[in-house]
Amino acid sequence: MRKLVTLSFALALLAGLAPNYGILLLTQLLQGFGSAISNTAGLTYAANVSESGNRARYMSIYQGSFLLGNSVGPAIGGVTAELFGYQAPFFIYAVVAFLVGLWMLFRLPDSRRVDEEMIPQTQERVDFVGSLRTIITIPGVFLVSLIGLFAAYTRAGSRNMALSLLGGELGLSEGQIGLTLTVIFIMTVLSLYFAGTLADRYGTKAMIVPS
Repeated sequence: MRKLVTLSFALALLAGLAPNYGILLLTQLLQGFGSAISNTAGLTYAANVSESGNRARYMSIYQGSFLLGNSVGPAIGGVTAELFGYQAPFFIYAVVAFLVGLWMLFRLPDSRRVDEEMIPQTQERVDFVGSLRTIITIPGVFLVSLIGLFAAYTRAGSRNMALSLLGGELGLSEGQIGLTLTVIFIMTVLSLYFAGTLADRYGTKAMIVPS
């Protein structure tokens, strides 16, 4: 994760200095790759330091923290871009990534609990293809992943594309569009810990079906 934060810092800085759209697009593609790995590692960390009775709440706290950044980011980024140009949010992102990287380097403990002495020395690690095949053949994992895919697809499409296009038609400024996005994320953050508490108490299926 520390290496990914360093990569995020470098890519955000490069995005702010991008001389053309092609370079900007490339930095965003690479940042998306790094964010996917970082988010997965963060969820894994939350799962490792939790127990079965409070795991949903721990993961909801992590997810809430992640979305809280998303909720604050559009408002700050929109106003910053409006006042100082579109490069400014990328420079702010670079500074924050650098500070987070320092904190992780010196303060974040390793969450791995696996006792290597209990693992047979002859046990072979499953390769990527075999591991992926095993995961997608488990019906529950596949269906939950499919639900997440559809939810993220529709939410991101309406949020990231439709709101921006509608803002252009209505003559909204970057700051006003950012504020609209912030309201959406804040509502999500406010419900996350409550959802995690219910999932710990009644189980995940009881929460997924009605939602």
